[in-house]
Amino acid sequence: MNKKSSHGFTIVELLVVIVVIGILAAISIVSYSGVTAKANLAANKANASSVMKAVDAFFAENGYYPTLANINTGVVKVPSSIAIIGTVPDVGTPASITYNPSAAPATGYCIQYWNPTATPAAKATLATGGTGGACL
Repeated sequence: MNKKSSHGFTIVELLVVIVVIGILAAISIVSYSGVTAKANLAANKANASSVMKAVDAFFAENGYYPTLANINTGVVKVPSSIAIIGTVPDVGTPASITYNPSAAPATGYCIQYWNPTATPAAKATLATGGTGGACL
């Protein structure tokens, strides 16, 4: 009588384990990318809120809202780490806050924050102030 001794795993068992690991990895990668997109959007919202407070403070001092150039040249006290643009951002653009004042002297504005990873770019309007200042 021949006795076969089993020393290890069969190829089928190894393949099953590899497939299970692959499925778990795929699920975790999808979950991680969703979390990072939400975190980016939350950071953009917080930055847009900082811009709104600075713009409102400028209005309280001067009686009109600043231009985009006023913000980007430091006349308005916005943290230097926040980049603000005046047009719809390209997909993947990390600077994803738009500020659009009405015609000078500005009597209104629109601040929007964008999800830079969405296609097409997803946006949310944070605030409008005064009159005018069309949102994109």
